[in-house]
Amino acid sequence: MKVQLDGKTPGAAPATPPKPKSAGVDGPQFADTLKSALGPHKPVSSGAPAPLGGPAGVLPPAGILPADVSSVDTASLVAAAETVLERLEHFVAQLDDHSIESKALQPLVTELSDHKDQLSSFYRGLPEDHPLKEIVGDVLDTVFLAIGQYHRGDFGS
Repeated sequence: MKVQLDGKTPGAAPATPPKPKSAGVDGPQFADTLKSALGPHKPVSSGAPAPLGGPAGVLPPAGILPADVSSVDTASLVAAAETVLERLEHFVAQLDDHSIESKALQPLVTELSDHKDQLSSFYRGLPEDHPLKEIVGDVLDTVFLAIGQYHRGDFGS
């Protein structure tokens, strides 16, 4: 089963695509913005994502951080975004495994939602001119859509 997180419904009439605000995550603009915002950076982890509440260095669960973070530490923001993206990739990989029933993925969806909420609290604290504001917003939109599609039943029984 191929997972589509673009909001398209199979069999529906094609919609006119909206005009993109930026080059997206595949364009050179994304890479330049990310590099300038991060500077030298080493990946946090390799392989499968750590379990929720895992090793030291993992951010606390959603709800521990204040909702109105006034100054956001870029390293923590990037770590939270990487965690959300790793969880989303893991979720999509599990969806591709046809031996797993979609209802068995509920713990992954709950965990992904918790990490999304944590990233969202960072996002709310970003100033409008922060170089990662649009990128983090796009990540949150994608995760929100994936979670919504799961709860709507788009991924099977």
